[in-house]
Amino acid sequence: MDAEKQGYIKYFLMGLNDVRLNQQLFDFKIVVGEKIYNAHKLVLAANSEYFRLMFSSALKESKENTVTIEDIDPDIMEAIIKFCYTQEISVNDDNFLRIIVAASRFCIESLVEECLSFISSRITVSNCLELLDLSESHKFDELNEKAFRFCLHNFSNVLEIEFGNIQERHWELVLPCDRLNISEKDLFRRFVEWTERDLVNRTSFFDRMAEHFRFATMGVSDLIVSSRLKIVRDSKSCQHFMERAKHYRLLGEYPELREVLVPGMKVTARGISPLSRETEVVRDKKHGEERQLPEDSSDDLF
Repeated sequence: MDAEKQGYIKYFLMGLNDVRLNQQLFDFKIVVGEKIYNAHKLVLAANSEYFRLMFSSALKESKENTVTIEDIDPDIMEAIIKFCYTQEISVNDDNFLRIIVAASRFCIESLVEECLSFISSRITVSNCLELLDLSESHKFDELNEKAFRFCLHNFSNVLEIEFGNIQERHWELVLPCDRLNISEKDLFRRFVEWTERDLVNRTSFFDRMAEHFRFATMGVSDLIVSSRLKIVRDSKSCQHFMERAKHYRLLGEYPELREVLVPGMKVTARGISPLSRETEVVRDKKHGEERQLPEDSSDDLF
């Protein structure tokens, strides 16, 4: 955009805001709690698909020239109205979440983009889960990907700092992932701790998630200790995968036991499986990559 056009837009926006500040030509009211904000339909419609649809329909708000907005802070509503006139807003760590939720609600795409640009470089251990949930619910795909990758790469720290805020949906996202940056021993230990905080409501979830742990990457002694935990003994699914993993580790150290322990079976990184099982994907903790184990790879593992 050349300087002449930029100058025109600048003065046009200044003129719009002057009309607002001078309380001139208002034709619409926005009510938030006890606050009343005057505005111009044309300005709101030009910035917001939400208001554009409202004004172009037969809704009573369009006819009565007033609307009551629920579930929004008055200061945020005021900031958004000002943004419609000036394209300027102060986004910070304290108000980001409230602004982006409101901008998404009113379909103000330029403000949503500004908020996303602000937060993308400010993802931390303390806010990554919240941003993951926000981006998932509002379909902010780019933010969702960044928050998810950050969470995976820093999951050990996330467990330390945000342990009380982790929900089932977070475990469901991270456990199947092959780029989770934490040892399997520590991951399983923290998952057990999380489950034991609410056994009544989380035991069935624990049983269901057992298949996603790479128990075969744990040492034999760690597997033995873990298998003695009551929560593990009460879980048929967890017992099953742990036994497979123990066999895998034992066969790695004593390959001569292969036919004694599991005749007619093959060995994979997830444990023992039938010869007919399809190729499995295993977690490479060091490089954070997936690698395939071909059907005939069992002899090469040891």
